[in-house]
Amino acid sequence: EKAESKAADRSGSKTTRAESRAEPVKGGSSAAAVPRAAESAGEAAPTKVPTAAPRATAAPTKVPTAAPRATAAPTKVPTAAPRPTAAPTKVPTAAPGPTASPTKVPTVVPAHVHTWETITVVDRPAWDETVREAWDETVREAWDETVREAYDETVELEPAWDEPVYDEFYVCAKCGYVSEDGSEMEIHCVDVHFSEGGARYSVEPVQVGTIRHEAVTEVVRHEAEVVHHEAEIVHHEAEVVHHEAETHTETRCISCGETWPA
Repeated sequence: EKAESKAADRSGSKTTRAESRAEPVKGGSSAAAVPRAAESAGEAAPTKVPTAAPRATAAPTKVPTAAPRATAAPTKVPTAAPRPTAAPTKVPTAAPGPTASPTKVPTVVPAHVHTWETITVVDRPAWDETVREAWDETVREAWDETVREAYDETVELEPAWDEPVYDEFYVCAKCGYVSEDGSEMEIHCVDVHFSEGGARYSVEPVQVGTIRHEAVTEVVRHEAEVVHHEAEIVHHEAEVVHHEAETHTETRCISCGETWPA
């Protein structure tokens, strides 16, 4: 069986080579090449077949690229509402049994030994007794002293004066004769002073009276001058008597408070 398989493999390889050589050559036909291939199959050494010229390589055909398809929106799957959670079942717990009270062991109390000491007990604390409250004694009441009584003072603003009253008269220049009539003055100067060669006269103001002007005054009121005196008061402090505390002594145990003798 191994020999038959090897012989078959060899015959198969030879047949393949013969088919590859049976391709048409330049200037020949494919029908003539077939009997040659059949004949060469029975020969021991293969006949050298001329090599065909290489064919022209065709340009690669450009395949159009398809446009990308629109991506569909993902379908939203509705979410199921959560189911209500059941409350856990409470397992009843057994009530604890009664606890036995511990047995109380009686304790032995040692005998008490008194520790005595003498102390002072205050029966009544010290206090102050007011015999008389504080008071104020008025020696003299308050009073007003009038140093000067009230009075009115007349103050002179302008003094009194007399105003002279003048009138015009004819006056002789030599003897001073005065006359209200001019004709009379001319006769006087001729007759009286004829021997002296006559006289001259003039018209001059002559005081014939006065007008009295009273003084201008003002009344000024002066109030009374009063001095106030405060009351004379003497302060007396309270009369207080101090009383000491009332006490007694006793012997007492500082631990239990028992007094001795009981």
